[in-house]
Amino acid sequence: MPKPHLISTLWFVSLSIGFLFGANPIVSGPIARKTAAGDPAHNYPFFSALEDLNRRGYVEQEYFYSGTANRYETPAGATGKVIDGNHKYKTRLLVRRPADAKKFNGTVIVEWNNVTSGHDLDIDWYQIHDYLMRSGYAWIGVSAQRVGVAALKVWNKDRYGSLDVTADLTVMDDALSYDIFADVGRAAREPRADFLRPRRIEAAARVCHRPFAVRFAPSDLRQFGSSAGSSV
Repeated sequence: MPKPHLISTLWFVSLSIGFLFGANPIVSGPIARKTAAGDPAHNYPFFSALEDLNRRGYVEQEYFYSGTANRYETPAGATGKVIDGNHKYKTRLLVRRPADAKKFNGTVIVEWNNVTSGHDLDIDWYQIHDYLMRSGYAWIGVSAQRVGVAALKVWNKDRYGSLDVTADLTVMDDALSYDIFADVGRAAREPRADFLRPRRIEAAARVCHRPFAVRFAPSDLRQFGSSAGSSV
């Protein structure tokens, strides 16, 4: 099992799709966008892109996905350990991708949404979206943490009320978030008519919380393969 990586800056983890193991999550959607962005009814994806994606040849789609996750112990400076497993979860992912599959460059960036502000923030998309769209990347934003999902429910209970990353309030410390995030890699590689088939998946996260930085503690096979991390 690889040691946890301290995420105090942006980390990219190169993923080989063949190294992804574990049960695939159940994906539903795309979830209908019933109102335009900015409508007070909030019946559209939270934190929809500010950019005119259509003009850039991109589309934005929201999905829900569910599965089971392990709970991890992540002691400071030591190797993480599985405490127990089979905890049910359901959360959302937001996809931004080329509308024309021929313009997809084959790489999907999976971003762990930052929740420092008390809700989902797509910080890495915000900083590099021009490059991603110019180069034909697909991007997936993941709501992996309790604070972010709780904010979604406040924003629109009807749309997001079924989401839960706490296993019915029994795991409140985000110990399930590692597998919740990893499961998106498995979902992205599965053939779907409305998903692009990637050749490469990369993970991005900027999840530093004061006063301590969050530790990204992938397990041996549940997570993104053998995970070779490098800070950039």
